[in-house]
Amino acid sequence: MKFHYNTLEKNREEYVGAEMVSLRLLSLVKEECLLFNPNLHGNGLKCAMSPHGLVLVAVAGTVHRDNTCLGIFELIFGLISCPSRENTWKIKVVNLKIVGQNALQPGTQIEEPSIKYEPNQLQELYDGEDLTV
Repeated sequence: MKFHYNTLEKNREEYVGAEMVSLRLLSLVKEECLLFNPNLHGNGLKCAMSPHGLVLVAVAGTVHRDNTCLGIFELIFGLISCPSRENTWKIKVVNLKIVGQNALQPGTQIEEPSIKYEPNQLQELYDGEDLTV
């Protein structure tokens, strides 16, 4: 999992292994009390499939704590089909980016969260390229 967040400064964390990734995602919602509200309309949700069978799903939305909007997020994850169980998928890669409102220039209006990447750009994630915050 690659986790980029930009509040007052840009930060990057990387986690390897299912347990470490699960614990970090859990801590975002349980300990940091973040609520992720996806934009499921328009360009808030996109998917693509790599030539190797990896399904890439990208969603953008807003991040909240209590009744306060903290900023926007973009989550891209890759799913692979489980060879031993039909119609079962496993998460192979996670790329999460959060941009806090306080990281924006004063007076900047937050637009509706959307995925700006085209399907071929989403595939670059699988090819090992970083998508920038």
